[in-house]
Amino acid sequence: MIAGKLAARDVFLLGIVLAAALIVNPLRELLTWDDGWAYARSVENLLTTGRYQLDQWSAANMPVQIGVAAGLAKVFGYSLTLLRLTTLIFLIVLLLSFRRLAEACGCRPADAMVLALALFASPVAAILSFTFMSDIQFLAWLTLSLALYKAGLAQRRSLYILAGSVAAAGSIGTRQFGIALLAGWVIAVALSSRTQRPSLATFLLATGLPSLLAGWQLWMGAGEPNVTQAYRLAEQHVLLTQPIHALAKEAIWRSAVWVQYSALYLLPLMPLVVGAGVFRFQNSSPQVRTRAAFLTILLMIYAGIGLSLNSTLTVRQGIVSGPVWPALGIIWVIPSQPWASHSLQRLLDLAGYVAIAPLAFLLFSAQRLLPEHRPDAGTLLIAGTGVTMFGLVFIYVQLNDTYVVALLPFLLLIVASILREGPSWKWSATTIAWSLLLLFGVLGLTRQNFDAQQRVWDAADEAVASGIPYDRVAGPKHWAEYHGAFDDWVAAGTPGLRPPPRILAIGEDPFHDPFYRWLHDRDARNMSGQ
Repeated sequence: MIAGKLAARDVFLLGIVLAAALIVNPLRELLTWDDGWAYARSVENLLTTGRYQLDQWSAANMPVQIGVAAGLAKVFGYSLTLLRLTTLIFLIVLLLSFRRLAEACGCRPADAMVLALALFASPVAAILSFTFMSDIQFLAWLTLSLALYKAGLAQRRSLYILAGSVAAAGSIGTRQFGIALLAGWVIAVALSSRTQRPSLATFLLATGLPSLLAGWQLWMGAGEPNVTQAYRLAEQHVLLTQPIHALAKEAIWRSAVWVQYSALYLLPLMPLVVGAGVFRFQNSSPQVRTRAAFLTILLMIYAGIGLSLNSTLTVRQGIVSGPVWPALGIIWVIPSQPWASHSLQRLLDLAGYVAIAPLAFLLFSAQRLLPEHRPDAGTLLIAGTGVTMFGLVFIYVQLNDTYVVALLPFLLLIVASILREGPSWKWSATTIAWSLLLLFGVLGLTRQNFDAQQRVWDAADEAVASGIPYDRVAGPKHWAEYHGAFDDWVAAGTPGLRPPPRILAIGEDPFHDPFYRWLHDRDARNMSGQ
C-alpha cells in the first residue's frame, strides 16, 4: 500500500534526514555553487510579476518546481532558506516512495530501507539534497509516480493510477526527461501478456495529464527557447551530424564513464554487494565463477579503454590529470566542491573504477539475468522508463555528474533484483553503518563549504547594503549570477560567444567560457575604478 501510517523504517529514514539537516544547517540566506540561483530568479519573477518565465541560464524548463516554491513563498515569505527546504521536503518524498517501490518490486522491507538509505548516501545525491537544483525534486516526482502506478496496476485501483499521473506530470514539469514515463507506459502495454495488459481506459488515465505537460514542454523548447536552450539545440545538431567514427568514439567513452559513475554512486551499497558476491562465489559452480570472473575482467578492460579516450565532442573534461585518464572525467557537482582536492578527486575516481568489479561479478554470476516468465505490467513500466531514461541521458549533448543521478533509482532496483539470495543480516548492518559514515562525512564537508560561502555571501550583501551597485561588487560568481550578471551578458549581445565548434579543446566549455571571461573583465574594471 502507498497510503497508510508511517512504518518504523520510515521513521528511521526521517531521523537520518533530520540528523543530516542538523549537520549541514540549511537555514542560510545563500545559494550554493550550482544552477540553483537561476531557478531562484524564476521564483522571484513569478512572485513579482505573476507570470512564469524561465531564466536565460536554464536549459531545463521547470514550471512545477518554480510553482511549488512560489506557492510556499506566498504562505511563508520568500527566502533562500525556504527554497532549500523545499528540496529537503522532496527528499523525504523520494526516500519514502522509493522504499515502497523497492518493496513492491520484491525487496524485503529491511532491504528496501537499506536501498533507500544508500540512495541518500550516494555522494552527489547527498550534496544535491541541500540545494535548489532540480535533481532531487525530479527524482521524487518520478519515483512517487512509479510507486503509485505499480500499486495501481497490481491492485487495479484507478485512484492510484490517477495519483500516479499527477506525480508523472510533476516529474515532466520539473525536468523534460520525465517523458521517459510515457515511453515506459507504451513499452508496458506493448510487452504485457494479454491477460495482464492494461486497458485503454487505464492507459489514457495514466498518460493523459503527463502527455499534456510533455506537449507543452516540447512547444516551449522548440517555439520559445531562451539563449541557453537555443545553444543546446545547436550543440545537439552538431553532435548528431558528426562522422560515424567520431560518434562511435563518443559512445565508447560515454558508456565507459557511465559505468564508472554508476559504480561510484553505488558506493554506499558496497558492503552488501561484496557480501552478496562472496555468498555467490561460495555457492556457485566453478563454471559460473569462471564465466563471471572472465566477463568482469572484460568489462574492466573496456571501461579502462573508454575512460582513456576522452571526449572532444560534448563534455568539459576533468581538470585533474591522472596516470591514465583525467580524474572524474565529467565534472560538475563533486569537483566544484571546495573540499574536493586533487587527491580526493583521484581517490573517488579510483573508487568508482574499482567498485565496478564486485558489481559486475554479482551481475554476471546471477543464475538468470532475465526473468523466466514475462514480467507484470508494473515491472515492465519501471524497466521501460529506466531504459528510456538511460537512452535520453546517453544521447543528450550535455553530460554532467548530476545527470547520472537520474538513473540511480533504477540502478538500485537492478542491484536489488540480484540480491534476492545473499549474505546474512550482518552485511546489511555493515552497509547501514558504512552508508551513514559516508553520508555524514560528505555532509560534514558540505557544512564547512556552507560556512565559508556564508562569509563571502554576507560580505557581498553588506557591500550592496552600503550603497554599492550590484554590478560593481566582485562577489562570488553565483552571487553575481543571482543578481543579474548573466542577463547583463545577454543584454550586451553575448560578447565572445561563437557557434558550437565541432571539436572541443580539452577543458573547453564554449557556451559558458565567454560569459565568465566577460564577468572577469567587468570585475577587473571595477577593481581598477574604471
